[in-house]
Amino acid sequence: MSTITLTKAERISIYRNNYYKVGKPYLKIMRRFGGPFIIALSLYNYYFVESSFIQSLSGFTLVFGIYYTLKPIIIPFLKPRMFEGYTFQFQITPDKIILQEDDAVSELEHQFFKSVQQNETHYALRTSKNEVLHLPKAQITSQEASQLNLSLIHI
Repeated sequence: MSTITLTKAERISIYRNNYYKVGKPYLKIMRRFGGPFIIALSLYNYYFVESSFIQSLSGFTLVFGIYYTLKPIIIPFLKPRMFEGYTFQFQITPDKIILQEDDAVSELEHQFFKSVQQNETHYALRTSKNEVLHLPKAQITSQEASQLNLSLIHI
């Protein structure tokens, strides 16, 4: 059984990396270009549109565009509990994954996971309820990594 420790810095790094890379294509495009587009549209409305109502709304949309652009940086400060570090025990067998945190033990069959994504630094095991279990590659053994690649490829 391997011990997996995810620190606050690692969890923030995973969040920021996945923010732009995970999701449907239109969502990835919106996350990347939506904020700057809203900022540009707000500035255009403020300086070039003659309607005072639209000019007054451009201040609100400018603030929203800045928030949407900086969201991956702002969220860890607004929701620090979401990024607290934790430690758990991990073991993979041919038919299930065993997780142990403190006194609680969970045995999850491979069918429980909807998808497995392999990034450059970690594995992301996604459930049908859209929960994600992150396993850093540096903290699992090569045997566990090969077992993950073999047994979860059928998902």
